[in-house]
Amino acid sequence: MSAEHAFDAAIMMMRAGKREEAAQVCWEILRQKPQHADAWAMRARIEADAGRHANAMLHHGFAVSSAPHRYDLWVNRGIDAMGARMFKESEESFKHSLMIKPTYEGHYNYGNLLSAMMRV
Repeated sequence: MSAEHAFDAAIMMMRAGKREEAAQVCWEILRQKPQHADAWAMRARIEADAGRHANAMLHHGFAVSSAPHRYDLWVNRGIDAMGARMFKESEESFKHSLMIKPTYEGHYNYGNLLSAMMRV
C-alpha cells in the first residue's frame, strides 16, 4: 500500500475514533517516507489530544520542517502551542503562517492568542 493510501486509511481511522490505530499507521508511513508532513501533523494532533504537548510540539517541528511552505501546518502548530501555554512558540507559528498566506484561520487564532495573553 502506498503512503498516500495508508494516510487516507489513517484519516478514516481518526474519523472512526480509532486514534491508536491511526497513530500506528502514521508510524508505518513515516518509516517509509520520513518527510511525510501530513503523517507528522496527524501524530502531533494525536499527541496533543492525549495531553502530551511536548511530543506534539516535536511532531509539529518535523511537519513544518518537511513542508515549511504550508501555512496550515504552522496554524496547527500555533494552536497546539497555545493549548500547551507555549505562547512564544504559538505567536511565532501564527506570524509565520500569516507571512506565507494571510488566512482567516491564521488571523482568528492569532487574535485568540493575543486575547489570551491580554495584548488586545
